[in-house]
Amino acid sequence: MGDVVVSVLVAVYVEAGTAPRRFLILRRPAARAAGWQFVTGKVEAEDGNLEAAARREIFEETGLPPPTNLRAFDFTREFTGYDGRRYQQHHFAAAYHDVATLACALTTPEHEEARWVNASEAARLLTWQADREVLARILA
Repeated sequence: MGDVVVSVLVAVYVEAGTAPRRFLILRRPAARAAGWQFVTGKVEAEDGNLEAAARREIFEETGLPPPTNLRAFDFTREFTGYDGRRYQQHHFAAAYHDVATLACALTTPEHEEARWVNASEAARLLTWQADREVLARILA
């Protein structure tokens, strides 16, 4: 079966003043297990650690600058991906406080659409349980 691929899932959101939080969700195309999700990606050897991988994936997939705050959650998930490989996924939340800098530009073919949505819309649209659990932990 091969080695387990270590990956990260990063919930990117804006928390500015008294305005409701806005979450960035990305839609994967049909060829890549269609569905709405947060930022995800494999940990690369040059990352050095999981936090570095999370920051790199945010930039690679969205073009966003480093987050104001990056928080790791104390749970992981193992699953078989659409490619048949086993994954161990580590979960993060990336908070931004400056809305003006958050123009998302999809920079890879991994996603075909990006949306900033409120928490209830994110909960309704997110396809996978791990994404919904990270959302719930941010809102708790």
